[in-house]
Amino acid sequence: MIDKAVFISLTLGPFYGLVRRFKVFVFAPYEIGWDRRVADMCYEELKREGCELVFGEHFTTPTKEELLLLGRDADAFMGVATKKNPITREVIENAKNLRIIAKYTIGVDDIDVEAATANGVLVTNAPIESTYIGVAETTIAMMLALLKKIILRDKFTRSGLWRNGPIQGTYIQGGIVVGLLGFGRIAREVARLLQPWRVKLITCSPHTPPEIIKQAGVTSVDFDTLLKESDVLLVLTSLTPEKRHIIGENQLRMMKRTAYLINTARGALIDEKALVRALEEKWIAGAALDCYEEEPISRDNPLLNLENVLLSPHCASFNEGVGAQVEGVKIATENVLKALRGELPSHIVNPEVIPKWKERFGQQR
Repeated sequence: MIDKAVFISLTLGPFYGLVRRFKVFVFAPYEIGWDRRVADMCYEELKREGCELVFGEHFTTPTKEELLLLGRDADAFMGVATKKNPITREVIENAKNLRIIAKYTIGVDDIDVEAATANGVLVTNAPIESTYIGVAETTIAMMLALLKKIILRDKFTRSGLWRNGPIQGTYIQGGIVVGLLGFGRIAREVARLLQPWRVKLITCSPHTPPEIIKQAGVTSVDFDTLLKESDVLLVLTSLTPEKRHIIGENQLRMMKRTAYLINTARGALIDEKALVRALEEKWIAGAALDCYEEEPISRDNPLLNLENVLLSPHCASFNEGVGAQVEGVKIATENVLKALRGELPSHIVNPEVIPKWKERFGQQR
């Protein structure tokens, strides 16, 4: 078991399937709070296949220097996430032998996928059912907590106020409108779980085929309509450069004063300063957040002082015994080994790179 946060470079053999020794840079081998045993078993499998594994000193949040120095002559990158210091074009172009960047999670917003594609590098993720369903479950839990004012009711009861005060909840099956910003795996699961609740479901997802939205019992609307009509707006879209601050002051002012905003996707999708003002001045009724523009959230973040926001430490997908710490590492390990053998791995995020990648690495060991 790897238990020291020190530079480790392990040369391992014998070879089982790989013709030459490949270097694998594990940029973020663990997440805080993980049971590391499954990940360690996967790293042992890579060693048995003859790979040289390199770990940085920072096991959960690699530095830019580690990404550049330790990744320089790597054939593969793999890891959980590196949002604080992402895998940029500079890091990718610095790694001349790089074949694949394999994530243990679904999100790849910490990778410059465009740069990877331009340099003939595969990017893969791990769309684990338990992970995206776990996020959907957490999203609904947050929605129910807000609509039924669970936190406030608990606070009132503990303080002896009993039934005095603004603790009346929302009757959900009376036909409230739930808006879904995005309609990927998580949003589709949210829609499926909410069907028995008799809510009206609307979505803005321009790139999703209309028939998929219709089959799910959801109505497709434009962005402005989504903002204006939603009683609860669920932010469930991926983060891309053009979507940064997709919800800012103008969008928040378009929402109902009684509406709630829930973000279980990525913090940068929302202009946090505008959201704080919206909550302070009651442009909207409240919010629930599992992600933030700066993570971990700083102790002077004004969100911490607001009572009409429910906060969570970016753990919507954390479920004991499943998720990235089990299945995600296994998927990434298999993908790395396939790529090193010159075979196409699964869950390729940038399939447009495949022809170029095959020219460089296909069936080349």
